[in-house]
Amino acid sequence: FPSHDNGANITTLGGNLAIQGAAADGASLAASTTTVTISSGTVSTLGGSGSGNLSITATGAVNQAGGTLSIKGTSSITTGGATITLTQAGNDFTGAVSLNNSGANNVAVTDANAPILGTSSIGGDLAIITGAGTVTGGLTQTTGALTVGRATTLTSSAAATDIDLSTQANSLTGAV
Repeated sequence: FPSHDNGANITTLGGNLAIQGAAADGASLAASTTTVTISSGTVSTLGGSGSGNLSITATGAVNQAGGTLSIKGTSSITTGGATITLTQAGNDFTGAVSLNNSGANNVAVTDANAPILGTSSIGGDLAIITGAGTVTGGLTQTTGALTVGRATTLTSSAAATDIDLSTQANSLTGAV
């Protein structure tokens, strides 16, 4: 799949979708019962929805300059030595979200509701904001430990919600 400088709108009516290339800039996804896999150097301006899983493996940064993500299945974002920035207030990750990178690279995620953290290993700082939308929500963790190399900031924008990371043997190195 070639890089498209002006962005690509991709709609599927079922089945799986795989995108590979040097860059997936401006990718807008509309998927129905689909698993979307993106293998790329850099992913930016990512937005769209899917009722399946989202898997991104990039050698460069994964950024969200516009659009929102609504993923009903699990989400796995791996960048190697680069940042992950998915901070649009309307994002909604229903399934567990796994975030992985290395080095002193930061990860920031915003979810309109109550995200569930999956196994994650972050080299730099981790910042998660929950309940950014109109629906209240906290932050929970399912299977797998959370490893953070530097500071961890967990914020719930909604009143009277919990942040619970007590179910796993986490390793939070920096300030929490």
